[in-house]
Amino acid sequence: MVLSCSLSPAIWNGLGLGLHPRSCKLNAVLAVRNSRQSPILILCARLRLVKFLRVLDFVLKPKIALAHCDIPCGIYETNTLLMAAQTVVRMVEVMEALPMDKPSLQDRNNFIRCVHVKEKHASLCEEQLVTLWAYFFKQEHFEKWPDLHGKFWKAVNLASDNKQNVSREKAKELMASCREISQIFDQVKVAPKDNLVGVVSDNPESPKKKLMS
Repeated sequence: MVLSCSLSPAIWNGLGLGLHPRSCKLNAVLAVRNSRQSPILILCARLRLVKFLRVLDFVLKPKIALAHCDIPCGIYETNTLLMAAQTVVRMVEVMEALPMDKPSLQDRNNFIRCVHVKEKHASLCEEQLVTLWAYFFKQEHFEKWPDLHGKFWKAVNLASDNKQNVSREKAKELMASCREISQIFDQVKVAPKDNLVGVVSDNPESPKKKLMS
């Protein structure tokens, strides 16, 4: 097994990988071809290869890509959206109730934790909105509800505002906007494709979600 290496001998030795391979080639002597090789030699070669790959990960720093399922799976819901928006409201309420004059160490800890949860769920709310906006709703839906684009634009920007600020008013506006979009979502009925189990949209006749009340 031969892997190319672009690291200079100085960097290579500084990383503790041993002698720099000739012609910048790493000859990872994995004695897989010859079963008579010593298991210790095989283990050492594998450990050195793992160490080399970890160095490559550190140097090249691979990027993580996040995306919604493009199978397409046809599975969409608004429960996650509503729960995230409700969490933002709750975190703001908790932060506003904390003492600001002489906060204790525990109060500061709770404040930091609330900020973290608020940021996380505001981002989740924004992600869910963009997914519904870009993938679920079609042209016919935007024709039926001409202000739907505006509702999504407002809700996405409110999610961003709630990451930047601590405002109960903004948080409740976000919750209201998400409820409006969820109500429109429940009115869209899409038949399952190829008789597959499951329906894209919730049945409007089903019991209403608790968060919708």
